[in-house]
Amino acid sequence: MRISIHALLFVALSCGQGLAAQKRILFLAGSNSHNWGQHKHLAGSNLLCASLKEGADVEAEVITTWPDAAALEKADALVIYADGWHAHPAKGKLADLGAFMNSGKGLVAIHWATGIQAEDPESKEQGNDPQRVKWRELMGTDFEAYYSISTFWEAKYDKPSSHQIMRGVKPFSLYDECYFHLRECGHNHGKVEPLFTVSPAKELVEPGLTPYRGNDHARATFAEGKVP
Repeated sequence: MRISIHALLFVALSCGQGLAAQKRILFLAGSNSHNWGQHKHLAGSNLLCASLKEGADVEAEVITTWPDAAALEKADALVIYADGWHAHPAKGKLADLGAFMNSGKGLVAIHWATGIQAEDPESKEQGNDPQRVKWRELMGTDFEAYYSISTFWEAKYDKPSSHQIMRGVKPFSLYDECYFHLRECGHNHGKVEPLFTVSPAKELVEPGLTPYRGNDHARATFAEGKVP
């Protein structure tokens, strides 16, 4: 997952070298919230930032608080690597983020940052929640509570797409906390293009209803034979 995201950044930013002004990328790192060695948002952002500057002619900077208007004005893309839902850095900032993207700038969300906080976080049906709808309009998908699944498993990425960004990327496997069965804007919305398609084992969806380990929606998807 993270490898694909990094490749996206590298290819998108390096294709225009020599044709336009140097691009500026902001990495917004969330605070540490897990045990030692887990979800190291700042360390991961520093690593990606340094690697990107080595491989492409760009300016890149890591920040730990929401950028002010001047910083957003100078930036060409914002990468958010942080916890989501209640701790999401973009909570309460979707209007600013929408204006940023409508000006032709880019957004990348990594890991739990793929999910925003709902207006009613206690609701078990959040698909039409106003905040989640706004987020999906920006991101294309949303890690939605009581709908999406997050769990550890070994994902085998052996079917890369033919998209040009995947040139040189070979099949690989990764044991990580993977996020799947995300809520999309709708079919044929044109906002999501899979780079790798994997099908998790149905046993990964736990029985009962939990915010992110199991729900009827995900079980129905498996029962219908669809890729979640």
